[in-house]
Amino acid sequence: MTIGKKLYIGFGSILFILIGLFVVNIIAGLREQSARSDASAALQNTRAIEAVRYQIMLNRNNLNNFLLSGDPRDEEKVNHGILDVTDTIKHGEASATNNELLHTALIQVESTESSWADNFAKPLLAKRHQVDSGDATVSDLQIFYLQKDPTSWLVKSSSVLDQAATEIAKSLDETSKSAARASTLSTTLTTGGTFLALVWGF
Repeated sequence: MTIGKKLYIGFGSILFILIGLFVVNIIAGLREQSARSDASAALQNTRAIEAVRYQIMLNRNNLNNFLLSGDPRDEEKVNHGILDVTDTIKHGEASATNNELLHTALIQVESTESSWADNFAKPLLAKRHQVDSGDATVSDLQIFYLQKDPTSWLVKSSSVLDQAATEIAKSLDETSKSAARASTLSTTLTTGGTFLALVWGF
């Protein structure tokens, strides 16, 4: 074999290795970009869950304040809160188009909160008005409140949101681990390929 052929083979081999390294780096870059996009979506979904959870807790707190004080301002907060939680859930549903689990969870929570408003909050608001007008006593209100089982209403929505949050965190963890493995493999191949190209070149 002539020196010219050896030079062509050597140059071609090094070029082949460099093209291989270029492809590996492109794939690793795309995988990292995908992982970053997944992390951003997971953060947005987590924020949607927490926004809904916050509004639910705020509604419960405002209702309790009204039942204790009878202050019309607290009643107004309850009525606004019922509308706000629906808006917050709708906004969360719109942003959860790529996450079927969260979308389903928010639909369940929306149904539960609508039922809470109709079957729990509004009857208690009416009962408090009866107390204020003298048609019922505070004891009647307390008994009525306990019969409505307030804890179960909170658990219904919270358990669905907790499950969705857990699944999102699990999915994000798996994506992060996959991206880390891809990055490690890319670094190993790039380092090994560069070393091989140098040795082959010498």
